[in-house]
Amino acid sequence: MDGGGGLMNRSVLARIGPALFAFSVLAYAAFFALSWFAFSNELYLPIFRVEEAARQALLLLLEWIVPLTAAAVVPALSLAAGSAKRGGPALPFNQIVASAVVTFLVLAAGVIAISETAGVGSSRRLDEMRWQTRLARQYKDLAVKSRSGQDWSRAVDYDRLYLQIDPDNQEVEGWRTGDDERASSQKAGSAAMAVAATKPSTGVDAGSLVKKADDYFKLEDWYSALWYARQAEQIDPTRADATRLAARALQQINGSEPPREQAAEWSFYDAKKKAFDALDRKEWTAAYYQFKTLALQRPADADAKRFLDEAGRELGRLAFFSDDADTAAALPGVEKLLWFNVNDAAATEVVWAGRMVTITREDGTDRWFFDVEAIRYDAKGAVTWHLSAPSARLSEDETMLLLKGVDRIDPKKATEAVYHAGSRLVAERNTLRLGKGVEDLPIHTLDRAPLAGTSMAELWRIRRSLARTDRLHMEVTVELATRAAKPFVLLVVSLFAMAFGWSLRGRWTGRAPALAWVAAPAVVAAVGILVQLYLHAHRVLLGFAVLSLGGLTAAAIALGVLQLVLV
Repeated sequence: MDGGGGLMNRSVLARIGPALFAFSVLAYAAFFALSWFAFSNELYLPIFRVEEAARQALLLLLEWIVPLTAAAVVPALSLAAGSAKRGGPALPFNQIVASAVVTFLVLAAGVIAISETAGVGSSRRLDEMRWQTRLARQYKDLAVKSRSGQDWSRAVDYDRLYLQIDPDNQEVEGWRTGDDERASSQKAGSAAMAVAATKPSTGVDAGSLVKKADDYFKLEDWYSALWYARQAEQIDPTRADATRLAARALQQINGSEPPREQAAEWSFYDAKKKAFDALDRKEWTAAYYQFKTLALQRPADADAKRFLDEAGRELGRLAFFSDDADTAAALPGVEKLLWFNVNDAAATEVVWAGRMVTITREDGTDRWFFDVEAIRYDAKGAVTWHLSAPSARLSEDETMLLLKGVDRIDPKKATEAVYHAGSRLVAERNTLRLGKGVEDLPIHTLDRAPLAGTSMAELWRIRRSLARTDRLHMEVTVELATRAAKPFVLLVVSLFAMAFGWSLRGRWTGRAPALAWVAAPAVVAAVGILVQLYLHAHRVLLGFAVLSLGGLTAAAIALGVLQLVLV
C-alpha cells in the first residue's frame, strides 16, 4: 500500500504541474489578446502597444492566478487513475495532502516572487507609459504653439523632448528638422556675437581661475579677467597673482572709459560697470536685470551676454523664471500631494501641492510644484507660520522648494510666497525645506495610491519613515498585510480545489465523469468571484485590525488565526 501510495502521490503531483502550466499559458495568451484589442490610443502612444499588452496580460494573470490554479487542480485530480488495480478502492485523500501542501507552498512562493518583481515593475511601467503619453502630447501641442509664434528654437526643444519619448515618430522628426533649419536661419540673421579667438582654460580651483582670468586678459576682455581673478581671490586670498591680475584688469577698465562727450558710449560703459559691481557683490537679481538691459541694447556685446548668463545661473539657485513655470504648468503630473515635512515632539509641518510636474531634459531633471501651501505648528498646537505660493521649483540639490518666480524682462513682475499667519527670516521666506525624498512624493498623492507599483520592501521602508498619525501609514500597513495574505489565500483555495477534484474522480471505472471535463471554466468563474470576496473580507478584517488593535502586529495575528482556521 505504501508503494502504491507513493506512486499515486507522484502521479497526482505530476498531473498538477503540466495542467497549471497549460492553464497559465492559455490564460496569458487570452489576456494578451484581450489587452491587444482593448488597447486605448487615448491612454497610450501607439509605440507602447506591444509592451502594454504584454505587461497588462501579466498583471491579469497574477490577478487571476488563484482561480486558475484551482481550475487546473480540479481536472488534474479528477482525471487521475482510480487505483493501482482497476476496480480497487480509491486511494484515501489524506495520503496525498501532505505532499500537495508542499507543492502549493512552493507555488505560492514563486507567485509572490513574480508579483514582487515583474508584477510591481509592470504596474510601475504602465503608469509611466500613461504619464509619458500625456507628456508627449503636451510637448506636441507646445511645439505647435511655438511654431505658430515663429519661436523656432523653442519649437525645436519641444520636438526633441517629444522624440525622447517616441523616437520613431517620423512626422515629429520631420517637424524637428524643419524647425531646426528655421532656428538656424533665424540665429544667422541676428546680430553676430563677439567670439573669443581662443578658448580660456576651464576649472573651478584658484589656479584654474587665475589661468582663465589671464587668458581673458590676453584677449583684452577686461571684465571677464577681473571677474575670474576676483573669484580666485575668494577661493584663495593668499594668491598674490590673482590680486595683481585683478588690479591690472580694473586699471584697464578705468582706462577704457570713453569721453563724456560720447554720451551713448559713456552711458553704456557706466551701466556695465554698475552691473558688474552688482554681480561682484553677489546681488544676483539686480545684476541679472542690469545685464539683461545691456544685452538688449547691444546684442553683440560679449560681456553683457557672458555675465547675463552668469547672473542667470546664480539667480536660478534662489528663484525660477516665470515663463518656465508657465510651460511646466501646461504639462501633466502627479496631483493632490499631501505630506509631513516635520512631525515630531517639537513641531509639525504639513505641505500640500496641487500638482507636481517632472520634466526630463538632456542636461537634467526639473521638478515643479503648483498651488503650494504649507503650515507649521509648534508643540502646543499654535500656528508658527502659514504660507502659500502659486508655483515652486525644486532646487538643484533636491533639498528645498524655491517659491520665488521672476520675469526675464520686467523686475516688477514677480511671484513670492504669501504669509497668511506668522513670518520667517528674510533669507528663508521664499524657500521651503523638503522633508521627504523627492522620489517618495508620488506615494503621498490623495488622487490615487500608486501602491501597486511599489514592492513590499519599499513599502516597509516607507512605512517606517511615516508617523502613525500620517494617513498613508494605515494604507501602507493594510497593503502590506493584504500582500502577505496572498500565499495563504492560494494555499487555502488550492486545498479546497483538491478536495473538489478528488470527489469527481472515477472510483471504479478509472475514468472521470463527464462533469470533470466541463468543470474547469465554471471553476474559474466561480472561484474568481469567491476569491475576490475572500480578498475583500481579508482587507476589511486587516483594516479593522490595523485601526482598532494598533498596527501591523495585530493584523499579522488576526491573519494567522484566520488562516489556521481555514487550513
